[in-house]
Amino acid sequence: QQLSGDFEMNRQAIRLKKVRAQAGERLSLQLTDTEAEIANVMADSPELRLDLQAQGSLAASLAMVQGTQLNDLLGHALERAQGDGRSSLTLQLQIPLLHADKTRVKGQFVWRDAQLLWSPGLPRVTALQGKLDFTESSLKSQGLRGQALGGPVQAQLDWPSATETMRLSLQGSIDAKALGSSGDTAVWSRLAPVISGSTPFQFDWSWLPNKGSQWSLRSDLKGLAIQGPAPFQKAAATITPLRVHSQPMPSQPQRMQTDFAWMGVQGEAVISGKYREGEGARPGVAIWALGTPLDTSWPQKGGRGQIHLARVNVQEWSRWFDQWLPAKTTSATQSNGDDWSSVLAGWTERLELSFPVIEGDDWVFQDVRATGSTDGKVFKAQLTSRQAKGQLDYEWPTAEQPQGNVHARLDFLRIESLPSKIPETSAANAPVVQPRNLPGIDLQAAQFSLNGREYGALQLEAFNRVVERVPGFPANEWRFNRLWLDTSEAQLRADGQWAPTAEAGATLAELNRRSTLLNFTLNIKNSGALLARFGMPDVMRAAPGQIQGTLRWNGSPVTFDKSSLSGQLNLQLQQGQFLKADPGIAKLLGVLSLQALPRRFLLDFRDVFYEGYRFDKVVGKARIQKGIMSTNDLRLSGVQATVLIEGDADIVHETQDMKVLIVPQLDTNTITLLTAAANPVAGLVTFITQRMFKGVVKDITSSTLHITGKWNDPKVEDFKPDAARADSQGAKP
Repeated sequence: QQLSGDFEMNRQAIRLKKVRAQAGERLSLQLTDTEAEIANVMADSPELRLDLQAQGSLAASLAMVQGTQLNDLLGHALERAQGDGRSSLTLQLQIPLLHADKTRVKGQFVWRDAQLLWSPGLPRVTALQGKLDFTESSLKSQGLRGQALGGPVQAQLDWPSATETMRLSLQGSIDAKALGSSGDTAVWSRLAPVISGSTPFQFDWSWLPNKGSQWSLRSDLKGLAIQGPAPFQKAAATITPLRVHSQPMPSQPQRMQTDFAWMGVQGEAVISGKYREGEGARPGVAIWALGTPLDTSWPQKGGRGQIHLARVNVQEWSRWFDQWLPAKTTSATQSNGDDWSSVLAGWTERLELSFPVIEGDDWVFQDVRATGSTDGKVFKAQLTSRQAKGQLDYEWPTAEQPQGNVHARLDFLRIESLPSKIPETSAANAPVVQPRNLPGIDLQAAQFSLNGREYGALQLEAFNRVVERVPGFPANEWRFNRLWLDTSEAQLRADGQWAPTAEAGATLAELNRRSTLLNFTLNIKNSGALLARFGMPDVMRAAPGQIQGTLRWNGSPVTFDKSSLSGQLNLQLQQGQFLKADPGIAKLLGVLSLQALPRRFLLDFRDVFYEGYRFDKVVGKARIQKGIMSTNDLRLSGVQATVLIEGDADIVHETQDMKVLIVPQLDTNTITLLTAAANPVAGLVTFITQRMFKGVVKDITSSTLHITGKWNDPKVEDFKPDAARADSQGAKP
């Protein structure tokens, strides 16, 4: 556009002089002092001579080359190149009009502070300066330098002739700090958060017409530190050679095979493998190994991966992945065109896993082995270990569930906790970091146990979602719609979440804290058998009923922190009996059943409780705040006596401070009437005892006790009337 110049025709000669024009996208390429001439249009072989000078964006210059016959003349060497920044182009063409295939080309690119990506997947060169001379059959660089992989780089490009090999060589250094601030979205820059320091590298690329290209990347990684779990952890001073080489397959030159290996300090392969490009639209396939020697034989179909790591800490690996993998909290990966399932399928068509130890902060799996394969967009595996056995499927990430989904159908699942790394007294204030890329879970286990205790059949359905409780700080919330446990004694139905606790105005430290919320209903067929399952045999007989409530504690669902436990409970039990039990086993139940109390305090009721109190109903509500459970209306009703309890029980330190009123069955109607009129804030025992000592209630034979001390060693004293009146001061019926 905006073409101007001088046109001249002199006999057989045609000339264009002082041609100026603007071309390219947004007219970003300016043609200046361009001349064209046909010296003799009547000649037997007329020739067009073109002298062109252009200045503007590198992108426009490359587009002009790629969109014209120059692309063919240069052997498509620049066909996939992308660029930006300033450049100038000088071009001389001699074109025989009757034999255009014999065109002669001579030109020069001059780059000033430009960016160049020679081919997608290769490192991007920024701050590019230098010259590139070319003809129809040759290329040669002069003083090319720039920045690549975060550090300075020098480049040499040489193509002696059309029948010889074109070679590109880069020598430079990888600088972690500069790489992280480069703004490059390629996989190279994603590594910046987990590396530090710098290291030299050598990159070579070559291309031979009709034979294809090959490239290699070499570095000893000395000077570069890697922060990560074993075996990827590396100190800056150590030498761990990295070698990557890609070349056409001998039998199918149109497909590339890339061999890669990263060697450890002792010369062992940390990770090694071979990758073959797919045919047409089919994904590529790979054979590879991590932590074990590579089996170089190719399967008859597809690829194969092998992983053997002596010890895997889930928290360490999760934090590491969170640092350098993009957060999959939206469908961004899909919208950017990354199809995880197709990319990973060739790497996981068959996968063999071996982990002697997999551990979390407070749990461990041992002798873990899994063998599986990819079927469409699902990886299916058979899992065996000491703690779990069964079928395990993983659905690759989708727009609806960017973290993917795990489906497990297990014969058994046995979680064995390790001693907590966080002291129990400080756990309530400790930050508990939730993995950012936690998948959705659909799990069923025919037998589930925790720390050697059987809990029956387990069903768990959970998924991850993004929440923003604090503006500007999105965080992941793991919500479980179903947490079911079924045993012969009881049935648990629960839902809840593992989520951030921070609200608006939270400090930076508080942003990392997570807590577990559980809404549950426990339907009990036999309380005595259920207590026996929890390590308290012969404490109670029968007593069907139900417990409903909401509980919250700091930490994950499998890290139960009593010191931060809060919530509320609603208890209803039917006919049952407290049995004579060791106070060390019965603990709080020994106090509630009054068996742990000295006989002298029970007066006329000693035989009722020491032989095992039979009850028709147990009803009550309790509140829990930071590990302390409080009630003001716990009632145990039986044929021989009724027991009313109010007070606190410290779950962490196993102590209590409770008031207990025992009345015979013949006075139950009177107690029932008073209970209906009681002020719930004051508590049943305080209210009724106050009325008794004021003479409002007469002729009741009762025991009123104040119980303190440890669960297994309670301290008991008579409840004083003055204390009752003082505690209930201001309470009104």
